[in-house]
Amino acid sequence: METLSSGATVFLKKVEEYWDLPFPMKRHHTPKTKSVILQAKVIEVKGSEFRGRLFDNNGFEKDGQVFVFHRGELLANQDFKEKENLGQWLVPKID
Repeated sequence: METLSSGATVFLKKVEEYWDLPFPMKRHHTPKTKSVILQAKVIEVKGSEFRGRLFDNNGFEKDGQVFVFHRGELLANQDFKEKENLGQWLVPKID
């Protein structure tokens, strides 16, 4: 993406760690990760960070809220077409 400006709609990917085992996580454990693709409207840009309001993410629990994101979280392909996948947590299957 060339320049990031206020009012632009962007797509980004967030990755989050989680622990779902029935015992407390110890220092030597490695948590699992899950990811989600979100759509946001840029409000303000400062250097490599920007504030954006999440919207139209298929009922995602944080839609309508404003967060600070980093340019590194932007999808390389901003021509994202799979709108039905927005706001859906993707958990990799480990066999």
